[in-house]
Amino acid sequence: MIEKDHTIAIAGVGGQGVILLSRIIGLAGLKEDYNIRIAETLGMSQRFGSVKTYVRIGHDIKSPLPLNNVDVLLGLEPLEACRCINVIDRKTTAIINSHPIQTLTTLLEVEKYPPLHVLRSMIESRVSKLIWFNATDIAKRKLNDPKQTNIIMLGVYVKINGSILRRDIVEECIVETLGVSRAKIALKAFRLGYELFR
Repeated sequence: MIEKDHTIAIAGVGGQGVILLSRIIGLAGLKEDYNIRIAETLGMSQRFGSVKTYVRIGHDIKSPLPLNNVDVLLGLEPLEACRCINVIDRKTTAIINSHPIQTLTTLLEVEKYPPLHVLRSMIESRVSKLIWFNATDIAKRKLNDPKQTNIIMLGVYVKINGSILRRDIVEECIVETLGVSRAKIALKAFRLGYELFR
């Protein structure tokens, strides 16, 4: 159980399952009797577009948007995570998938994709804790399914923030959201992520 409001920013590229993550987390929060507010940017959710959501968990939350900087940045893609630089600070834990995906703007050469070490430094210099790893590579090697990247990231989030949402409740919400058939591999991905870090 949490005593104060907890805010998560989830950032990624269209097709990575950013919205799906926010809905699983939100459903789990409701099952834990929290008040939940979700803000989603759906306008660019097509493949290669930027997608960002905020999930706020607490007891008396009025606004879906954070009133101050976020507690957790869950970045499914490193450049998209850096686009959230204005909502992170020294209270933020950043969990970032280091696998780059070319976005619509980089494919059209409107902007150049920065070196990964530059993106990492930008985030690391602003947060209290950074977990930087290639979740997409793990999903490919261990599950033969890169689409499970987001669920691996969810497992890491739940493990690191164990006092917010219980593992069994999140697993239940994965099944409810995806259906029994699709949830089989997703549960493997979630448990894989859960066991990656202490």
